[in-house]
Amino acid sequence: MRRNIGSLKLMNLIPPEVNVPQMLASHLHPKPTDFDVSGFTDNDILSQVHGAIMKRYLQWRLEATSDEIETFFRIYSYNMRHKSLRWFCENIEIAIDLGFTPRKLLSFGYLVNNDPKVPKEVLEKIPTFAGADMRVMMRRYPKLVTIPLKQYFTIYDILKSTIMKSISITACETVVT
Repeated sequence: MRRNIGSLKLMNLIPPEVNVPQMLASHLHPKPTDFDVSGFTDNDILSQVHGAIMKRYLQWRLEATSDEIETFFRIYSYNMRHKSLRWFCENIEIAIDLGFTPRKLLSFGYLVNNDPKVPKEVLEKIPTFAGADMRVMMRRYPKLVTIPLKQYFTIYDILKSTIMKSISITACETVVT
């Protein structure tokens, strides 16, 4: 629905007293001290306000130029358009905790776009996979961050059924990706 914020307020979908850009920005963590959203009005389309706030935040958080963010969005925007700002903040925190630099996340946009529950659950349930530290494996092979927990067990069972030992599975970490 491409409606402006004022229309959504008139339809009682958004309470009239809510400052939508301010509310969206309140979900950013961490937030730069000079993050200004006062340039938006009720005449702006909600999805465009959401996108603009997201771009500004990612530009600051990923230490990127506006051109780099435009390229990033050209590649990943279809999947990112309707996701919450908390989702991105959480994913960036997880990726940085795993050892990725903010600049590196520009190259691995799927880490920012991933469901944050997936890597949390994997790291909680299987801190080591076939004898290797899962955090190290995820840093070495970033695609592993996107694989759901159930898939790890399926892959491991298949490898074990083919009589591969844990040592040989560790030696061939790329088979998981």
